[in-house]
Amino acid sequence: MAGRHAAERCQGKLIYLFLHADDDAVEAEALVAACLAAQLQRLGLEQAPIWVAFIEDREGRIAEHLTRRAILDEKTAGSDGERFRRFIPDEQERSRSALKTLVEDALRERRFLVAGFSEPPAGRLKTTASAIFAAVYPQAPPFPSDGFTTANSSGAKDAVQMAKALLAGHVNLPWIQSQPPRLKNRIDAVLLSSWQALSDNTGEPCLPANPKIRSLCELLQQAHQNDSSRTLLASYRQLIAPPYGMNASSAALLLGLLLALRVPQRAVEAAGEQLTPAQWMTRAFVTRPGRHQLDEAALAVARLRFFDADAETRWRELLERWEATERLDLKVSLAAEAKNRLNVEPLPPTLAVEFQRLSSDADAAAATLTKAKFRVAAWERDIEQAHNKKSVHHALKFGAAASQERKKMLASDGWPDDLVTDVEKVVTLAHEIVKPGIDHYTLTQNCATPQQIPSFREQMESEEEWLTELGYTAQATRHESHKRRVIATVEERALWKETLANCTDYPRQPSPKASTTVLELTDEIKRGEDLLQTLQAIPVSVLSDAEKQAYTQGIRDRQLVLKQAVKEREEALGQLDLLQIDSAEKLQEAVARVEQVRKLFAGRRDEEQINDLAKLLQRIGADSRSWETGEVSVERLAELLAQQTDHQLTELRRWLEDDDIEPPPQWNLNAIYEALVTERIETARRRSSDWMRPRTISAAEVDALDKASCKALESELADAPAYLSDADRVMVDQQLAKIRQQLLGLEAAECAAAIAAWQQRYDAVTDIAALDRAQTENLLRALEQPPCSLQSQQADWQRAALDRLTGHLDQLSLNDLITRIERLSKPMRAELLERLSRLTLS
Repeated sequence: MAGRHAAERCQGKLIYLFLHADDDAVEAEALVAACLAAQLQRLGLEQAPIWVAFIEDREGRIAEHLTRRAILDEKTAGSDGERFRRFIPDEQERSRSALKTLVEDALRERRFLVAGFSEPPAGRLKTTASAIFAAVYPQAPPFPSDGFTTANSSGAKDAVQMAKALLAGHVNLPWIQSQPPRLKNRIDAVLLSSWQALSDNTGEPCLPANPKIRSLCELLQQAHQNDSSRTLLASYRQLIAPPYGMNASSAALLLGLLLALRVPQRAVEAAGEQLTPAQWMTRAFVTRPGRHQLDEAALAVARLRFFDADAETRWRELLERWEATERLDLKVSLAAEAKNRLNVEPLPPTLAVEFQRLSSDADAAAATLTKAKFRVAAWERDIEQAHNKKSVHHALKFGAAASQERKKMLASDGWPDDLVTDVEKVVTLAHEIVKPGIDHYTLTQNCATPQQIPSFREQMESEEEWLTELGYTAQATRHESHKRRVIATVEERALWKETLANCTDYPRQPSPKASTTVLELTDEIKRGEDLLQTLQAIPVSVLSDAEKQAYTQGIRDRQLVLKQAVKEREEALGQLDLLQIDSAEKLQEAVARVEQVRKLFAGRRDEEQINDLAKLLQRIGADSRSWETGEVSVERLAELLAQQTDHQLTELRRWLEDDDIEPPPQWNLNAIYEALVTERIETARRRSSDWMRPRTISAAEVDALDKASCKALESELADAPAYLSDADRVMVDQQLAKIRQQLLGLEAAECAAAIAAWQQRYDAVTDIAALDRAQTENLLRALEQPPCSLQSQQADWQRAALDRLTGHLDQLSLNDLITRIERLSKPMRAELLERLSRLTLS
């Protein structure tokens, strides 16, 4: 029942079970019945075409003949075969005939079991088998087709070929007429005559007219509509299982017909991917040679999706908008909208091809947009660098490229406005660089040697094209004239190539950095002056006055930048005398500024003065770092710092005199030290206040504290740090007195409550005489251990209560003694009386 053929075809199974004479037939029958019932329950079936026929060998004759057959077969195959060749065949035939007779006699006893049948159907074996099939498969659909008896028969192959044609959408009258006669006959027998599943007019698939096939198609369609997670494998197995009993070929053909129907529209969803039946067909069938059936692995991940009539209208409206737009960004956004809609509403199969085409178009549009945005971003970055470097060449190059791109974009309606605006910004920035600098740039272009003429000509011609593209036609003409002049005088210019190269390179040097020293700046200014003198010595026949003026202007412009940098550094030097040091932070800032200026004036005559100032600041910093940092009060710290700074100032003045260092006239050393001391004291005062502030509470807040909070605050105040100011120390003492008073009150109240509860235990006893010994002893122990110290009145109450309880306990002891005496025998009582008499007399 669970074998490999269960999913391939509908077939019965007749099992002959031989029972030896020593076997218990009743036990064997019960065991088989239990096994069949368990398998039916596992598969969820009521009946199955599994037929077990018991062959009971009561007298052992069947076993005897089977043994004889085995021996004869062994003799025939062995060395004795030739010796007994005359009588072995006769003996084998007699045993075979006897076995046949014995088995037939055993089967006539009809000891049968059929899965799910209380009693097997009556009649001959063939009749019984037919009745079993009729009972298990009462709704078997018609499938008039031969060619399933052998492995090489064509029935399965033809059924799969028809199913594939249905899935691919090929089935129609012209297609049927073009098929080989054998396949055409099968189509006529099954799809046309029996199932009536093809249209008479077109030959295309339609809802079958055959009642059984029609109801089966409608049943499966409704099942998939009710449960969208139902797989095609579930439907495939339902067709093979009872009560239908189709084989793998007929089930595949019926599924192919179900998927080929067009109303309502449907698609196959396989592993999260929506496919048309034709697309799914390529992965639906087993690809191994000789295997003509559906692939259960493909069926297990395939689900059938249906679409309502409005779905195609909604999708078509979106696809029409998608098709109509020319804007690249809108194509991309509509593609994203379509993909989002796919998550909530599947695409009808009739629109799959158009959707795929538009998706490919949107992907191409996205790629085009990405490339264009990347180009524009690169131009923006490059034109920004050209602006920083004042590079007319790069401004021309990237500005012309952006101008050409802008023309292409404006000639088409497909580009987004923001991208066109970005391109126009690049062109505008290029104009801002080219317009004021093109004349100077043209006149300073030079070819130093005849060997450089090809590259020089190529560069100049490219720049002429870029100028024309940007609308500078007059400048392009002058550019071309200058090119011819330079080439004509290249040999004379070669004599001055080093000077011309330096004059060209000098203005192009980057602006001075913040770390560039004054010495470097002045040397560079001097180099510019030397270049100007050499430039004037070049003959006019080699370099025109206009060209000289252009070179001169470039050199002068750079010298202005260098001189401005020198001026800024000299102003920074003058600002050092005006430094105001009234805090540790400003002292550190002054040290940093002096160090920065010292590096800038390295190698200059001002360096020694700056070094002296740096030493003075370092001395002041070292003095301030040596000040008291221990745990002392604010007032004590002020006294210590006053003494320490007096000594430090005396030593500082002696050091300045010994090293011949003159502090800036605006600096007052006493004031500087006083300001630093004041800051240090204020910091200590804030530290004291910061510690005290969260621990200062009002009287009302103290009264609201519980015992645990009081103890925690008392502990903190008692361990107050030594750096507190005198005022804060006084406040600590005041707070500590309040907290301890509150703590005493809380402890007194707690003690009173505990004593009241302790007394209540005795007061709750209304009749002491009713207490037994254990209760009395427990109460005595409790009264002997008060929760806290007792006042005199409470101690008197304790003594009275203890006396009453002790008296009651004595009375209990006496009662117990009398009771025991009463239980004594008369001689024992007499002896006790005698002893008591002696005790009394003594």
